[in-house]
Amino acid sequence: MVLLVSPAFLVVIGTWPVVAITTLIAGRLVTYGGEDGSDQMLTIMSVAFAVVLPLGLSDERIAKVGLYFVGAQACLAYSAAGVAKLISHDWRSGVAIRGILSTRTYGLRRAAMIVQKHPVLAWCLATSTILLESMFLFAPMLPSTALVVLLVVAAAFHASTAVAMGLNGFFWAFVATYPAIIFLNESVRGWLL
Repeated sequence: MVLLVSPAFLVVIGTWPVVAITTLIAGRLVTYGGEDGSDQMLTIMSVAFAVVLPLGLSDERIAKVGLYFVGAQACLAYSAAGVAKLISHDWRSGVAIRGILSTRTYGLRRAAMIVQKHPVLAWCLATSTILLESMFLFAPMLPSTALVVLLVVAAAFHASTAVAMGLNGFFWAFVATYPAIIFLNESVRGWLL
């Protein structure tokens, strides 16, 4: 918001690509482990907006292409994760969720004990994760009410995994794509109707 109300808006917009790319490079220098999906999504969004934002000021079509790209990339990321889990026997059976919650990195002792004692709960959590992520394949075509429900459930999913597994970055990285998903959905439904 500060960027938008600043009298030096055009100067700031001109420096945005430099700031975005510098931030990405600096982030890579301090990352000690492998990257996860939230890091990849933030990279995609930062590069897309670093390119699109300055060019989109003079051509609205370029700004729209950037939003379509980010929205489509988010839908692809979610649905690819859902399909990959669907193919996995460990995910379909609930074994994967019990294993993940038992790890030192992503585990939460209390949650791990609960899903170990209640395999049906583990199966329900795994199945609902698969269904939620896979539904994003249809997000560009869903009626607006169904899309809002999907996005609210997905945001709640990310909030709960942030608490249970410490995956805070996923919440911010993916929820930040929701306006682009909505824009993509409105455009696709406009083309279909």
